[in-house]
Amino acid sequence: MAVIVEVRAELSAAVAGLFRNGLPAKAPELTTTDRQRLTAVTTLAVRGRSAVERDGYSREVELIPDSESPARLGKVLARTLAGLHAIGADHANRMADRHEVRARQHPRATPRRR
Repeated sequence: MAVIVEVRAELSAAVAGLFRNGLPAKAPELTTTDRQRLTAVTTLAVRGRSAVERDGYSREVELIPDSESPARLGKVLARTLAGLHAIGADHANRMADRHEVRARQHPRATPRRR
């Protein structure tokens, strides 16, 4: 129980420190390289998430519908990048964290519970 109290106190202090100086009013603009990476990553991710309809008996592919637009996922990842910037993560860590979030978007990336 003492550990829980200690962790809550640490989290409370961290959040208070985060908001003490205020968050940036506007997210920084993405660089051209960041935009290109974001486009490539989101295009791959939405294609990986697309459904494939198969025959119930033979499992033959019957239909491959178009994938969703990468715009929605791209906006989510761009906002995640801006949030990481707002809390002070350096650029290399922000990019790595964003790719981790993107990897977790794929249904097979999350380990199954046993």
